[in-house]
Amino acid sequence: MDRRNKTVFVLILLYLGFIAGGSLSAIPPLKIEIPNLDKVIHVLLYIPLGFLLSFLKIFSGFFLNFFLPLGFGSLYGAILELLQHFVPGRTLSLGDEIANILGVGIGLGLGFLVEFLTHKKPSPRM
Repeated sequence: MDRRNKTVFVLILLYLGFIAGGSLSAIPPLKIEIPNLDKVIHVLLYIPLGFLLSFLKIFSGFFLNFFLPLGFGSLYGAILELLQHFVPGRTLSLGDEIANILGVGIGLGLGFLVEFLTHKKPSPRM
């Protein structure tokens, strides 16, 4: 694993811990009632995870570099959703898991877009 991948891997681990800490802590309900606010929060929390995963280049080819990280982010979110069932004040929600998957997908797309836009092509020699 090269230095770039090691750095990205450490950042991913730190962010996974951040998500788990927030997802598995008992929090009081919000006093503000905004419909689907929790879904928006889930999408926003998982976008950075997808973004970071997009820079972890272990495989060659778009398919493996997109769908494996998407599957990993989805599985991680599903495990946290299952664990929330056992945390007081938290509930298991299929809608939250769908929002997690959407967030990872958006983050991956943004990461690939950034990489595409910043990739320098060699200039033709004269």
